[in-house]
Amino acid sequence: MLAGASGPMLPPLTRLSALPGCRGAALVADGQVLGARWSRAESPGALEHVGATLARLGEMAARAGYPRADVVARFAAGVLVCHPVGDGAWLVLLCDDDAPLAVVALEATAEAPALATFATPPPTAPPPTPPPTGRHEAERVLADRLPVLRDLLVHHVGPMGRLLLDRHLDAWSAQGPATASRLSDLATRLAAEIDDAADRAAFHRHPVWHSSWRP
Repeated sequence: MLAGASGPMLPPLTRLSALPGCRGAALVADGQVLGARWSRAESPGALEHVGATLARLGEMAARAGYPRADVVARFAAGVLVCHPVGDGAWLVLLCDDDAPLAVVALEATAEAPALATFATPPPTAPPPTPPPTGRHEAERVLADRLPVLRDLLVHHVGPMGRLLLDRHLDAWSAQGPATASRLSDLATRLAAEIDDAADRAAFHRHPVWHSSWRP
């Protein structure tokens, strides 16, 4: 009976299940059967429980500092040989009582590298790098605009304009990336320091706030 195995995963499991005294082979990880090949009818669903138990035991052993190694368990119905494959996966072999376990273990070791590729999840793409934030980044992005903004504020509010620009630039850069899409927020912060409504409107309309502005 074939359960779950397909493509390149099938030949290693087929070879293992055909060993003398071996009833079948399965690859399990995280309590799930990734693939199985049985030379005699067995219940593949039981291997999910085996896989979950092995995963828990493996985690306990790792926390205790023990390396992962073969596990052999004897039952009235046969022998279960579990061989570690990759990171967190196991090759599970169900054998007869009189099976040559040394041969089974050697064959399991030989097939493990081929099966490890199926037990290892594909690498995930790293999350996108957020735009840099901070005062230095704001000064870099707004380098061409800052002299103009400083002169505008000084024109409308006097010498205090320099300090006000620094204060608002710190707050603005601390709350998000220094991007063109956030320029309107900086404009609103600075315009609030201008008392005269007409001057505020003129400050808002200045070309320096346009995303396409060039000095």
